[in-house]
Amino acid sequence: MRQTRLRRFMLYRNIDSRKLRFMLHNLPKLNNIDPPTLVEVARLKKTYEKKLTLIDEEINIIETYGRKTNELLNYMLYKEEHETKHPAPVSQTQ
Repeated sequence: MRQTRLRRFMLYRNIDSRKLRFMLHNLPKLNNIDPPTLVEVARLKKTYEKKLTLIDEEINIIETYGRKTNELLNYMLYKEEHETKHPAPVSQTQ
């Protein structure tokens, strides 16, 4: 069975296709998922649609994560946004 190469992603925030592709390739590196944050992301409105023509490697990533691929991409986007807005405090050791 041949997979369709054009894939639609629904995102809660508008990003360009290069960033989306970068995040898709980093999805296998996602180690820890915070369940309360994932629930919060699931409740967000996904109003932005991005379409990508996928290569074989990206198709394999999507097959690995299945229907949760889109949700995990939104989770990564949410975590990235909130980690940059609230960075960890720098220690003041002398």
